[in-house]
Formats: sequence, C-alpha cells, structure tokens
Amino acid sequence: MDLAVAAAWNFVSQKRGLQPESRAFSPPPTIRPDSAGAGTFRGGFGTEKVVQVLAESGLSVQIDRTRCPLWGIRGGGDGMTTEASVEPADGSTRRILKRMDRLGAGDRFRLMTGGGGFGPPLGRDPARVADDVAAGYISVDHAADLYGVIVDENGNLDAEATAARREEIS
Repeated sequence: MDLAVAAAWNFVSQKRGLQPESRAFSPPPTIRPDSAGAGTFRGGFGTEKVVQVLAESGLSVQIDRTRCPLWGIRGGGDGMTTEASVEPADGSTRRILKRMDRLGAGDRFRLMTGGGGFGPPLGRDPARVADDVAAGYISVDHAADLYGVIVDENGNLDAEATAARREEIS
C-alpha cells in the first residue's frame, strides 16, 4: 500500500504512533517556532510533521506556498513558507515540491507550514507576546525584532525596555 501524504497529514483522524495500514510511524505534529506571521492577531503557528516509513512506499506531494508565504493582512506579517523534504535513511535531505516519489524503509518525509498575521505587530499586547515566548512559540529575537517586546527566555517581560524598543521601531 502506498503512503498518501494527505492521509498522513489528516489531523482529525490521525492515530498516534504506528500506522499499520500505511506502514509508517507518525509521531504527533509539533509547533514550528517563529512560523506565524507577526500581527496584532498573530498568524497561526505552522506545524512540523514527520512521517517515517517502515517499508518501501510511494509518496505523492501536492503542496503550495513553497515560494510565496501565506500573506499577512492589514499590516500583519507573512508566515513562513511551506517546506517539504525527504530525508533518506542515509542521512541526506532533499527538498521537494510537487511530485511522486518512492521511499525506502527508514526514510522520512517532513512537512512544515506557517500562517500570516493580521494587523500591525506593535498592536499586539506585550503580555501576549511574552506568553508566546514562554510557551516556546516564538523566540526572544522574534519578539524584540517584530513585536518590539523585550523578554527573557522564560517570557518575563521587561516593560521599560519594551516601551523603549517599541518607540525605536515605530
């Protein structure tokens, strides 16, 4: 049976762990840090999904937004572009777009996404940005560069430095 990316990517019916029907192992997807477009209402965080095949399988990839990111609107920033790659068991990596391919036992398929933001990033409440840093959704650098919010690695907000940084980048 061939591995269909659409089936492996279906979060609604996804089973955790071994997928005997498709001869693949698919751990739960993870959040792709810094993938959401900055905005008053930040974009949706992209996910990173890895499917490792346990036996030779077919792969069909039909994805978009690999060169043009999901746009931000009304002043919001763009999300990260979609990336798809095959990681053969030999440790190499090759980026793929739209194609059919064969995967060998132990090969992995990786798909990463992102979403655009809505509204100007400086309109986002600094406490919400700090929460995103604390949760590991955005980096300290992303918070400072795009939102003008100064926090430490734990998401502790420096209100005075944030006010100064926001003034500097506005």
